[in-house]
Amino acid sequence: MFDGVLESIVVTKSYNKPHLTTQQQYYFILVWLLCVGCVWFGGEVNYLIQFCQEYEALKVSENWKRIIDLGLKALGNSQITEKNSALIQHKLSSCYYYLGEHGKALKYAKNSYESAVQANDNGLKARSLYLSSAIYRMLALKTAGEKRKEYEDCSQVNINAALKLLRDHSDISNVVKAKVYFNDGALKHDLMNNFDAAIERYSQAEELFKKEELCDDDINRTIMRRIRADVESGKKIQPDKLISEVQALNIDKETKTGVHQSLLLSKLLIECEKIYEALICAKESLEVAKNKSMSTEVRMLNKVICYI
Repeated sequence: MFDGVLESIVVTKSYNKPHLTTQQQYYFILVWLLCVGCVWFGGEVNYLIQFCQEYEALKVSENWKRIIDLGLKALGNSQITEKNSALIQHKLSSCYYYLGEHGKALKYAKNSYESAVQANDNGLKARSLYLSSAIYRMLALKTAGEKRKEYEDCSQVNINAALKLLRDHSDISNVVKAKVYFNDGALKHDLMNNFDAAIERYSQAEELFKKEELCDDDINRTIMRRIRADVESGKKIQPDKLISEVQALNIDKETKTGVHQSLLLSKLLIECEKIYEALICAKESLEVAKNKSMSTEVRMLNKVICYI
């Protein structure tokens, strides 16, 4: 009954875009009104529709726990399709990932893949695979010894499977392709220290993201990753030029991406011997990182502050 609802709701966010025809605008408004009317079904709240309606705003405010609460309730809908199940479990996995609960994140990423297989949706399969790769990559970074090698191998296996889907199928969107490339770049960057290969992948992702709308956060994170790899490669850089590029990014300072921007900026300012500016930048971001329980970033910001 609700097949395609998740994607339809997201599309309605753009119904008043000037590039859409009047007919398209009316269609998107109609879809939205129909979905509003479906929130109550059989006298009970339909959490699938509520999840669709609230997701984007909750994502912007980084209210991961509320998304998880609605998502888990939506999964209990007896009429949910495999496609919608895959979409919701993918989003649940991402939320748990942001909260640092990697065990739960991995569980829902794997569940999402199983539902995507049942739905025979190549785009959803690729989404689940790059997300699993990212989770294993993070686990590897937090682990040592044989277990780290196991996580590294799992991260590589999953991203390779996602890349194969991109090669074998033409029905996968630019956004999903870009995220696969981004995560392949992150693996090469974080686990292999292969900076040139990482920069190449980040550049591919950036190019694809820029072809699409509503990808500003993805573009910003990809640009910062590319700059980080450039700096960490040990090659001669132009820090002033990179500082200007990072400062030009339109990022809310109160978000996780904003913390990453400030952390990168503070390091570049140190390279330029702009010590006072670097200190202010790091200290302002530190409070945001603490409030958002970003333990890794808190540690890195404190390291920058102590270095200064």
